[in-house]
Amino acid sequence: MKKLLTKVMCVLVLVVLGVSLASCSMAQPDNSRYKTGVRDELSEGVSNMILNALYMYNTFWTPIENVSAWSASKVSKRQFVAGHTYRGIPYGQPVHKGAYVGSVASVSEFAAAAKDPASLLYTDRGENTYYYTTENGPIKYSPYYSNDCSGFVSAAMGIKRHTTRDIGGNPDLFPVKSRNVFDAKPGDLINSHEGGHVIMVLDVVYDNSGSMKSVVTIEQTPDIIVIRSYGEGGTNGSIAKLQERMTSGSYYLCRYKYIDDIKLMEGALESLPKTVNCITAPSSIFTTDAACEGKLYVDFSEEEVKLEGFTISAESIDDIEYSVNGGSYKDTVWFPYYELTTPAWGFSYLKDNAVFSARIPTADIPVGSVIKIRAKVQGGTYDIGELTVERAPLTVSFDACIDSYGIQFGSYNVPTFEEDGSLIMLNGWCTADDIIRFEVRTDKSLWYPLGQYFREDVFDYKGFDYPSCVECNAFNCGIDVSVLSQGQHKFTLRAVRADGYAFEVFSITAKNPGMPAYVIGLIIGGTVLAVLIAGYVTVIIIMRKRKARKKAENVLKCEDSSTAAATEETEAEASTEASNDTGDMKN
Repeated sequence: MKKLLTKVMCVLVLVVLGVSLASCSMAQPDNSRYKTGVRDELSEGVSNMILNALYMYNTFWTPIENVSAWSASKVSKRQFVAGHTYRGIPYGQPVHKGAYVGSVASVSEFAAAAKDPASLLYTDRGENTYYYTTENGPIKYSPYYSNDCSGFVSAAMGIKRHTTRDIGGNPDLFPVKSRNVFDAKPGDLINSHEGGHVIMVLDVVYDNSGSMKSVVTIEQTPDIIVIRSYGEGGTNGSIAKLQERMTSGSYYLCRYKYIDDIKLMEGALESLPKTVNCITAPSSIFTTDAACEGKLYVDFSEEEVKLEGFTISAESIDDIEYSVNGGSYKDTVWFPYYELTTPAWGFSYLKDNAVFSARIPTADIPVGSVIKIRAKVQGGTYDIGELTVERAPLTVSFDACIDSYGIQFGSYNVPTFEEDGSLIMLNGWCTADDIIRFEVRTDKSLWYPLGQYFREDVFDYKGFDYPSCVECNAFNCGIDVSVLSQGQHKFTLRAVRADGYAFEVFSITAKNPGMPAYVIGLIIGGTVLAVLIAGYVTVIIIMRKRKARKKAENVLKCEDSSTAAATEETEAEASTEASNDTGDMKN
């Protein structure tokens, strides 16, 4: 019997090793998070609905005075800070006083008000008096020009404002499709029938076999419009995570009955940018329809600096070049990058796009140098960016906490740690002066902006140290590792200051364990010899008891107050929207 087992083992080893070696010689599937996928063709009405939503999302405005965000008081700790540029219509419920943007007031009226110090945006506040009139609480105040979730989707559809309860209670106008995320199509509404919140489906991507790869949503939420992406390339978790959110929140997929008849908002087509330009390293400057302007922070202890970014154009791009101090232009390394045109970036109507990278010797760019980047297109050129070289600071003072791992750290202790599993959830906060955005990247890919938000408990805890962190101090990110190629992947999160300087907050290395497998095992002396069949890759593995991970030394636990508050912001949105819808039904 022992000899027979030995022979069986030898045969298994030889067969498996043969298949494994053959598999290694085959080309592995490209599971890159940026691989272009297949999309359904959209009707003109659905395209118009998406463009209307993106028109409100891609409205950039710079307040000339501080504007208090949505709250239960006239002056909120959450502020839209004067001099900082914001993307999207602010959140609010101007039910009884104020103007819903896209319905009561146009987007262009809001943009004009942001530039006028005498406008109602700076001299008055929007109000929802429902709580006050029923003696259940104080008046809810918001920016005078603002939108709530139902106001946002109603404006995108070009109809009078409907509440989430209206949508859920009107199956003739908003017929229900299902509660299955795999039935989602662009233009669908994900609506809570309990009257809490409504979200719009912006983009759905499939592979060549028709299987869903990713879903992108857009929603008006405190304090500003947010785009979230799930599945391959997503920064909010897997498609299953979106399904979990729908199920737990009693959400249903529904679709506006007259969606194919939706018209473009006035001014939407004229206001869409002709180019989008971004410099992502080592600075982080995001702009639209104009060249990037700002400072390029350089570490002069390094021999060279890597300048990288992307551009999206209405014209075909032939080349991307850079020059230093007016000298001759030199080539960058660049390549087409079609996934940038997806609605996840908000510029699906633009024709061509490219990622570029250049390595510049630091000896060639002393402090004060001016670097220009341009794209060559048929018939001429256009400027991508013009940056002035500055010396990067040696250290940046900040405090941060990853609630999902219970790790707290600061500028002199930026951890890199390893995580097993396929879904990585990164929830936490970071306080430093002048943070305006958080970004995440996979391995050496492009930086993706996250939907930042404000936590009052964090401000109360650390605001004295960083008094300028009154608009952005928290992040929420989920990455589905399983859609990436097998092996290790490094995810890095960084914070971006208003002056364009970006600093790393932390990084995490995660392993994609591979596809689900069938295991055939032979028990021999307490050890399992297993044949693991996963796709077309077959290997021999020895199953051992996994060693417990050694706890990192000198790592502080996060404060209980901030850990307890690290719930998904959607819970706050739901209660906020519920009060809004109840108020509207009363009035």
